This record gives sequence, C-alpha cells and structure tokens, in this order.
Amino acid sequence: VLLAASLAVLGSCSSLVTQRRPEVPAPRTVAVLPFAGGAHPATRALLRGFAASRLAEERVLVLDREWVDRVLAEGGYLGDPDEFRFVQNEASAICARLGVDAVLAGDMVGYDRTELFVFHSRSLRARFQLFARDGRRGWMAQHAVGARGGVALESGQVLSA
Repeated sequence: VLLAASLAVLGSCSSLVTQRRPEVPAPRTVAVLPFAGGAHPATRALLRGFAASRLAEERVLVLDREWVDRVLAEGGYLGDPDEFRFVQNEASAICARLGVDAVLAGDMVGYDRTELFVFHSRSLRARFQLFARDGRRGWMAQHAVGARGGVALESGQVLSA
C-alpha cells in the first residue's frame, strides 16, 4: 500500500493556456510592470526579468526595470513594488506615461512548496497579459506547472528529494 501511495504521489503536471488577438498590432516598445501575486518577491522579480529577456529575444525594445518603477512611483501608480496591482483600465495612461506601445503585466503569480516528511510538492502558476496603448489586451498566457516526489533510499541513506 505504501508503494502504491508513493507512486501516486510521484509525478508532475503542467498546463498552458494562451490567447492572442491578431487585430492588436505587435508592439515595438514594452514596459514590463512589477508582477503581483503571493509568491516571494524574489520569485516575482525573477519571472519579471525572464519575461523581459524573452521579449528582448523577439526584438522588442524593453524599458529598464528600475526606470519603469521610478516613473510609475512618480505617477502615483507604484508605492511598494511588492504591493503593486495592475488595473486594466489604467493601461492607456501607463503606456502614455512610459512612452511605450504596450505594457506586460504579470499576476496570479504564486509559488507553493510543501514538504511532508519524505514527500515534497512544488507548484508555480502565473498569468501574463500584454496590453496595448489603447487599452486592449493583445495577448494572454496562463501557465501552471507542478511536481511531486519523494526521497530515494539506498542502503538506508537519503540521497535526494
């Protein structure tokens, strides 16, 4: 029974949902906004940097993160980056203030880590949305990935989790 329970716990799952509106033109300049969610601030900052890197690989000019945060703070949109919440109806005003074609907002960012004796579970979920200067959402991706596992035992020694 313990072996069957262990095999049921081992494994991983993943999902990706995307939507693109072809009538919204692809942007040339984008500001990646601070990401919101329950994940640790370092995890959200890492995802924000990853999103900026992916956009740059697509030959999109991505504004410097520190400059974006400073301009947002000066405009009253950003107090504490860890508490930032993007409001869709502010997309046009934020784009105009930053002088970009679009903004990328990340929300629902969460990272869960559970450890129960010899078993562990990890999951990451996030939603990324790109809003054009006119306020229309041009693109959305929602991704969730998780993994569960246990420990490998050999000669009574715990090798890895």
